[in-house]
Amino acid sequence: MPRTNLFMGTVRCCAVIYGIVWAVTFFSTAGWERALMASLVLLHAIFIIGDFSLVLRWKLKPIMDNPTIEDREHLIAVNTLLMFLFYFGGLRKDDLRKEYEQEVRFLKEASFLIETARGYSPDLADRIIRNVRKRDLALAQSAINDELRKRTRTATVEQSILKRAEELDCASSVLPLIQRGQHDEALQRLSRAQSLLQDAESLGIREHVTPLVTQGAFDKAQGRINQARRAKEREELLSGLTRRIELARPEHRPKLERLLKEVTRVEYTSRAYRKARYELDKALEQSEGRPN
Repeated sequence: MPRTNLFMGTVRCCAVIYGIVWAVTFFSTAGWERALMASLVLLHAIFIIGDFSLVLRWKLKPIMDNPTIEDREHLIAVNTLLMFLFYFGGLRKDDLRKEYEQEVRFLKEASFLIETARGYSPDLADRIIRNVRKRDLALAQSAINDELRKRTRTATVEQSILKRAEELDCASSVLPLIQRGQHDEALQRLSRAQSLLQDAESLGIREHVTPLVTQGAFDKAQGRINQARRAKEREELLSGLTRRIELARPEHRPKLERLLKEVTRVEYTSRAYRKARYELDKALEQSEGRPN
C-alpha cells in the first residue's frame, strides 16, 4: 500500500473515531450548537466515506480505484479541517456548558438573595436588589451579612435587658420598649426599678413596692418609699425623744410628755410640727440643765 494511502487511511480512521465520539455527545447539546454539530457530523460522514465520491468536486469518481495526487490532498485537507472543527467545536461546547452552569448558579444565588431581601427593611431590600441587578452578588451578600450581625447584636442586647427585667419583676413594663427598639429607655427604666427596689428593701416594704414596679407605676412606688422613709425617720425621732424624756427629772416629765403628744399629733413636715418640736427641745434642754 502506498505511503500516501496509508497516511490518508490513518487520518480517516482517526476522523471516524473522533466523529463517533462527538456523535454520541451530540444529544447532550441544545439549540444552535446542536444544529452545528449535526451539520458537522453529516459533512464528516460524507467525506469519510471516500469509496463513493469526492464531494468537493461534485462528481462521482471512486478515489480508491485510481485516486490522483490532488484527490488525496483534498481528502486529507478536508478530513484534517473537519477534525479541527470538531476539536474547537468541542472546546466551545465545554465553554458554553461552563457558562451555562455559571449562569444557573448565578440565578439561584440571585433568587435566594432577592427572597432574603424581602424580609428586611425597604431601604436594605432596594440596596440588595440593585447589587443583584449589577451582578455584584458579593456586595449584596455583604449587605445581608452586615444586617444579620446587627440583628444578632440587637437580639443579644434585648435578651440581656429582658433577663434583667425578669429578675426585677418588671418585664411587662420594659417589654414594649424592647419591641420598639428603645433600648436606652429600657435600661433607664431598669436602673430606676432597681433603685426603687433597693430603697424599698432597706425600708422593709419591698413586698408593697414590687407590685407597683411590676406595673410600671414608678412614681407611685417612689411616693410609697418616701412615705415609708418619713415614717421611719419620725419613728426613730420619737423613739429618741421618748428615751430623753425617760431620763429627765420627774417634775419635768408631765410637761415633756404633753409636748411630745403635741409633736406626734401634728404633721411631720408642717409648720405646727416645727413649732411643737422647738418647744419640746427647749423643755428637754431645761430639764437636762442646759442653758437656754
